[in-house]
Amino acid sequence: MRGIAMVLFIGGGLLACTGETDGTLDPDADADTDTDTDADSDADADADTDSDADTDSDADTDSDADTDSDADADTDADTDADMSDTGEMMDTGPLGPCPQEATSTFPFRITGDLSTAPDVHQASCAFGGGNDYSVEFTAPSNGDYLFTVGGSGATDVMISLQDQCGGVELACDATFNNATVAQTMTAGQTVLVVAEGFSGLGNGPFQLDIIAGETAESTCDDGVDNDGDSDADCADSDCAGVGICGPEVCDDGFDNDGDGTDDCFDSDCQADPSCCPLQTTNGPGTYNGSTAGLLDTYQPTCVGATAGELTFDFTAPANATYTFDTDGSTYDTVLYALDSCGGVELACNDDTAGLGLQSRISLPMTAGQTIIVVVDGYNNTGNVTLNIQ
Repeated sequence: MRGIAMVLFIGGGLLACTGETDGTLDPDADADTDTDTDADSDADADADTDSDADTDSDADTDSDADTDSDADADTDADTDADMSDTGEMMDTGPLGPCPQEATSTFPFRITGDLSTAPDVHQASCAFGGGNDYSVEFTAPSNGDYLFTVGGSGATDVMISLQDQCGGVELACDATFNNATVAQTMTAGQTVLVVAEGFSGLGNGPFQLDIIAGETAESTCDDGVDNDGDSDADCADSDCAGVGICGPEVCDDGFDNDGDGTDDCFDSDCQADPSCCPLQTTNGPGTYNGSTAGLLDTYQPTCVGATAGELTFDFTAPANATYTFDTDGSTYDTVLYALDSCGGVELACNDDTAGLGLQSRISLPMTAGQTIIVVVDGYNNTGNVTLNIQ
C-alpha cells in the first residue's frame, strides 16, 4: 500500500499603511507552519507454492523483485519585509497608522484633507483634537527646522512634534491658520510631525510645510514666523525697536506695533489725520459707505455701541443749523458728532421717532466750522447712508 505525502502552508498578516502617493499596502505578516507527513508503506508478500506430483524433473524458479523508492523533499523559504514603496518601514501601531508618510526631503510640502484621516493623536495645546495626519521627518543635515500648517485653503489646523510615534511631545502650537513650531535637529535625527484638526473644527483641507527655520526672528517684515514661536514680525519681541517695528505708523500698510491691526484699523490711529475722517463730505448731500470690518474705536454717551464706526468730516458752508440723519441705512445706527477726531462730543442720538432704528441729530454751526460725524452701530454693522441738510 502506498502512503500519502501532505504539505500544508498557512499564511496571514497585518496591513501596513503608507502615506505615499501610490497608496501601496503590503499585507504580509508571517505565520508559517510546515507539516510534512510521509507515510511510506511497502508490503511485499510473495507466496510461491509449487507442487509437482510426477516423475519427471520439475524445476520451478520464482523471482520476485520489489523496489520501492520514496523521496520526499519539503523546502519552506519565507522572507518577510513589510515596508512602504519608498523603503521606509511602516507600523500600524496600537491606535492606527503611524506614520502615514516618511520623508527626508527638504524643503517638504504636502497638502491633503483631514476629513478622511483617522483620529490617532492628541496634541497638548488644545482641548479635544480632531483627525490627524503624521509625517516622519529625518533631518538631512544639522540645522533649525520650521514646521508649519496653513497656506491656501487651510482650515483651523494645529501642529505638534513628537520624538517618535506615541512618544514624547516636543512642541505644539494651535495658532489659527498659522500654527508653527521650530526644532533644532542634527543630521539623521527623526521627529514625528502631526497636523491635527483643532477640536474637530479643522477636519478639512490642510497644508504642511517643513522649511528652514531660525532660533530668533531675524527678519521683521516678511510676514513669516521665522523662529516658530507663534509671533511674526513686529509681534515678536525679537523685533522690538528693529527697523519698522515701533509705534504704529498709520499710513505704511504695516503692523508696526505688532498688535494684530495696522494703520487706520489700529486704535492708536483713530485720531490720526491719515485715518480720521475715513470719508470726506463736500457740503450738504447724501453720502454712502459701510461699517463692515471697521474698528470700534469710539463710544457715544447716549447709548452703548459695540460696533465699528464710519467717520465723516463736514465743514459748514454758512452760518446755519444743519441736520444729519441715517435714514436709508441697513442696520440699527447710532449717530453722534465730535468737535475733532477723538475730541469732545457735541450731539448724540440712537433711534428717532419716524425713522425706526435710524438716527438724527441737529447742530448750529458757523461758516467754516468743521466737525466729525460718526456713524456707529448699536450692536452690528452694515451699509451706511448719511444725509446732511
